[in-house]
Amino acid sequence: MKIFNWNIINETGFDITCDYFSKDIIIVDKATNRQLVYFKYNIKEDIYTEDEKVHKVITQINTMDKSITIYDNIAS
Repeated sequence: MKIFNWNIINETGFDITCDYFSKDIIIVDKATNRQLVYFKYNIKEDIYTEDEKVHKVITQINTMDKSITIYDNIAS
């Protein structure tokens, strides 16, 4: 899925949806309607940083190709 010209890649078992607050991105589990990750937007650098997350997921932010990948945290 794509939001604000960033690709959100879901590599988890969660059925996710994206919401937003201003330019921040919120990743939500559709089944429980619980927040999985909150990404804060940095206007000066035009990048996202992870602000909050639950231990069920791991994220990878690639600023070069503007993608955010979400993985299952198999250690939790």
